[in-house]
Amino acid sequence: MRRVLIVLLSTASTLFAVAGFGLLFLPSARAAGPHQLEVRGAALAHAMRGNGGYGSDACRKQLAAIAAIGGNWISITDFAFMQAVDQPSVRYGVGRSAEGRGIPQTIQDAHAAGLKVLLKPHLWSRDFGGNKKWNGDIKMTGDTDWDEWFKQ
Repeated sequence: MRRVLIVLLSTASTLFAVAGFGLLFLPSARAAGPHQLEVRGAALAHAMRGNGGYGSDACRKQLAAIAAIGGNWISITDFAFMQAVDQPSVRYGVGRSAEGRGIPQTIQDAHAAGLKVLLKPHLWSRDFGGNKKWNGDIKMTGDTDWDEWFKQ
């Protein structure tokens, strides 16, 4: 046991020293130049009730408010669903993904307000319930299934 502990500590110290040495060669954050990315953003949620969802007049008001306080980015989330983490079927445009219908309009409205847009797809599966699985568990049974999954 002592020998194993010595090997582990020796390996950890070596990795720590190599990582520290590598930090010497990283460019300074101040040296990034004139094209630095400055993000002042907000996650724009789809209102499930009423007429306030993506693409609506209420959404346009939110975009204007974000721009008015100095925001320059928004993120928009849409949903797709899988029956199981090992099946290539992905459903889009049903259930919670109904907000997808207003996303193209919201992107146009955001650009008109001077905002950049990050589109974040969100994938759900029945397998995720009850803490059984998570997105990192998505694994097809073969290349054909992966090809089908990415085509969707």
